[in-house]
Amino acid sequence: KAGRASPLGVVAPATVASASRSLNAIFAGTQDDPASKRRKAYSAPTVQQILADEFTDVAAAWADPATVLFDASMVVNLFDALKRGAFDTRKVQVLEFSGYLEAYLWPHIGIEMTDEHVLSIMVMVNEKFRANVSPWAHLPTDGFDTFFERVLDLKDTALSFPERSLFVCFLINCFQSLEFEHVRACCLRLTSLQAWFHLNAGSRIKLVQSSPKLRDAWKRIAKRYAVTKTKMQAHEKN
Repeated sequence: KAGRASPLGVVAPATVASASRSLNAIFAGTQDDPASKRRKAYSAPTVQQILADEFTDVAAAWADPATVLFDASMVVNLFDALKRGAFDTRKVQVLEFSGYLEAYLWPHIGIEMTDEHVLSIMVMVNEKFRANVSPWAHLPTDGFDTFFERVLDLKDTALSFPERSLFVCFLINCFQSLEFEHVRACCLRLTSLQAWFHLNAGSRIKLVQSSPKLRDAWKRIAKRYAVTKTKMQAHEKN
């Protein structure tokens, strides 16, 4: 494969169209025997393995920040390829080393992004944590609250078991990152007194009546969340 300009095999300039043509090869390469996947080591891939991986060709789409053209359908197709391959760690690592999260996914977060876009970010963030690298120290903080709200939207969708597993893993990683102010601000909104809406009514009444201060606080919470006015407020309550 001539013309590669880096160990990742990135060819610049590249267009989304040319990168998308590589997806057919990806789908063809994600039908390995699941048992053989489980036997693969979890160490980092070698340069030769990166060069040989089909995902390396797709990485050309975000190789040059000056020429990146975002294509939401390519994110959907890439996520489907990962899903079909049982989220093979080796494939995820290739995308991680190519800067998929920082150069392509995160710069295009927004309330209208697809579920696959949200799930793809979760996959890449979980991979960074698996490698003992904190993503929050390097990603811009702007837009995290919007992204976090979209993450919470997924709890009401029909996620597969692997998708639900990465969803739970992502939330665990967030709650283990409370030292970052923007992460803490979003996570702690889910842990306040409104969680008591889901207690047994008798137990809740007993707890509330145990303290005048608690009783007053609960009255304010009950009034505030009697009718949720925004999606985030509904997430905070539920």
